[in-house]
Amino acid sequence: MEDEPLTPLLALAISMAYEIRVDNNTSPQEKGQLLALFGKLVEMETLKEGGLHSLINEAFDYARNNNVEDFLKEVTPILSDTQRLVIVINLYDTMQSDGHIKKGEQDIIQKFEEAFHIDKNISSGIRRFLMLKNDTSLFIDVSHPLNSTAFDFGKLFTKNEPTP
Repeated sequence: MEDEPLTPLLALAISMAYEIRVDNNTSPQEKGQLLALFGKLVEMETLKEGGLHSLINEAFDYARNNNVEDFLKEVTPILSDTQRLVIVINLYDTMQSDGHIKKGEQDIIQKFEEAFHIDKNISSGIRRFLMLKNDTSLFIDVSHPLNSTAFDFGKLFTKNEPTP
């Protein structure tokens, strides 16, 4: 890893690795998130299949052998504001993918938000939006409160509104 430069794409993969491995129990949904995110690069022929496996292995090796705080200090200056935001969005999406939000996962995201200077209102809106996106109970329970015609989608992004 020392001889390879830290690129924005590798930074995204490493960020995902930190989130996925934080609880030492990788779920099939988390693996699916990772493969969906990077697998499309193979489909677009931006990355070869072997390159995908190398990228993922390199990311997990890095996350296993390096402190997240040191990674954040190194990576923050090489990422654009939008790249930083997209990393946080993907971390939230991955955290919520298995339906179990663990404290360690939340702690990792908080470190990224602080290092990347992501506004709390923005991260709150992202979290609410993705919780809604990942809430399959809406399709099982017709009496779910968010299935009400009174549900105001705009409130997902309003400060101090309860999370769905």
